[in-house]
Amino acid sequence: MFKEYIKYLRESSVSYYFGCRFFPCVRILKKENSKYKAEIDLMIGISENGLLFVNPKGMAIVERYTMEEILTYGFRSNVYLMVAGTVM
Repeated sequence: MFKEYIKYLRESSVSYYFGCRFFPCVRILKKENSKYKAEIDLMIGISENGLLFVNPKGMAIVERYTMEEILTYGFRSNVYLMVAGTVM
């Protein structure tokens, strides 16, 4: 039983959730040169390993960013803005 549990922990994404503090958020996506704007309800998990965007129903990971991938960020009392990716 113990070996099965350790195997599950190693093969699953459970370790990504460890130490996260979760907050409700809305992800706003807008493509360039388009009037279409999508708003997606998510939860953001913040830890020393990075950021997780998870679906609030089932807590499945939608996006995951390590600290090295976060290029810049800013916040106000009601808004958090983040730019993530890689620099060539």
